[in-house]
Amino acid sequence: MSNLNQQGQFEDIIFEYAPFEDPKLGHPYVVRFAAFVTQFEDDYEQTWNSTVVYGKSDPIETYRNTTRKIKLSWDVPSSGPAEGYANMMKIEALMRMLYPIYENISKNISTIKQSPVLRLKFANLIHNGERGLLGHVGGFSFRPDLAQGMYNTNHSQQFMKESTFPNSPMSTKLRGGQHVKDVGLIPKTYSLSCNFTVLHEQELGFGQGKTFRRSAYPYGFINGKDGEQTLQQISNMSRPYDSSLTDAGSSNQETPAEILEARYQSILKNNN
Repeated sequence: MSNLNQQGQFEDIIFEYAPFEDPKLGHPYVVRFAAFVTQFEDDYEQTWNSTVVYGKSDPIETYRNTTRKIKLSWDVPSSGPAEGYANMMKIEALMRMLYPIYENISKNISTIKQSPVLRLKFANLIHNGERGLLGHVGGFSFRPDLAQGMYNTNHSQQFMKESTFPNSPMSTKLRGGQHVKDVGLIPKTYSLSCNFTVLHEQELGFGQGKTFRRSAYPYGFINGKDGEQTLQQISNMSRPYDSSLTDAGSSNQETPAEILEARYQSILKNNN
C-alpha cells in the first residue's frame, strides 16, 4: 500500500455499498470524502428487560443487548468548479446507496434482492479492522452553504481560460482531462450528516478466559494480550500518563499545581 493510500485511511470518510462487496474485487462502489468532520458522536446503549416481582423492592433486570449508533457530520469544500463538480458526483453516488438492489422476476415485475446496507470507515474511530463498520443509515442530510455561493456552468465568465490560466483552481478541467459539463449550479461548499446504525458482525463480550472476544474493539487501543497487560498496569497507577511515577504511583517531582503555587508565592513575596 502506498503512503498516499495509508494517509487516506486516516483522513478520509469512506462509504462502501456493501451488497457489491466481492472478496476478489473489493468494493467497486466506493465514495471518499476529505475528513472535514464537524460532528462525531458514538452512542452505545444497553437494553434490559425489567420484571416486577411481588414483594421485591427492585425489579429483576435481564440483559438483552447493546446497540451502537454513530452521528457524523462533515463539510465538503471546493477550490474551484472542477473540484465542486467532482464533489457533486460523490454526493450523487452516496444518495444512490440509499436504494436497494432489485431482481427482475418477469418482464414487468421485480423484487428486492438485497437491502442497501453500507460500510462506513473513518480512521480508527469507525472501523472493523481493515474494513468499514457494517450498518445502515436513516438517510443523509445535504445542506449547501448558500453564504459561500455557487458556481454556474451556464456562465463561462466565471471560469478562467485554459490557455491563459492552465493551473488555476477556477479551471473547468476534471482529473483525466474531461471538462465540467453544463449542468447548472454547483455549490462551492456543502455539509453532509447522517445517523449510522451499526450491525455487529462478531459476537462481542468476554469469554471464559476473561478477555474480550474482539481484539482492538472499538478504537484499536487495547490490542491483543499486550494491550490487556498494559490496561492492567495503567489501571493500577493513579496517573499513567506521567513517566516519572514509580511503581507505587508516587513521584518525587513537583506537580504542576505545586509549581504554580510556588510561582504565586514568589510573586507575592516580590510585591511585598
